[in-house]
Amino acid sequence: VSAMRPPPDSLRTVPEIRAYLMRVPEGTIPDLSGLRLDSLDFSGLDLRKANLTRSSLRGANFTGADLFSCDLTDAIATGANFEKANMDGTTLRRADFRRANLGKHANYFPDLARRRSAISRMIGSHPSVEVPRRAYETP
Repeated sequence: VSAMRPPPDSLRTVPEIRAYLMRVPEGTIPDLSGLRLDSLDFSGLDLRKANLTRSSLRGANFTGADLFSCDLTDAIATGANFEKANMDGTTLRRADFRRANLGKHANYFPDLARRRSAISRMIGSHPSVEVPRRAYETP
């Protein structure tokens, strides 16, 4: 169940988005779909399970952000920074990560920062295959 979202023009800054996320009831999905969130600094922000489909995230900073199980289908994240971000279970269907800094994730998907994603999930080495959480990490 997605949370009711205020008008898009009221979600243009990180403090506005943070305040919205604080109001989302437990068990509902934060809806940030289709928003222009270019160049915003989301570092360290808890965005777990957020719906970011069709959002523009060009040059945004997600350093250390929690994007667990987010939906980035058709998102445009060119030049964005995902260094140390938790992207376990994140859906990336048709997302554009060209020139993005994927941090540790770049080792597992070397072509992701050079073209649009053909990958369904961030975790795993085969398109459309979901692998158990953190299966790619070595002990």
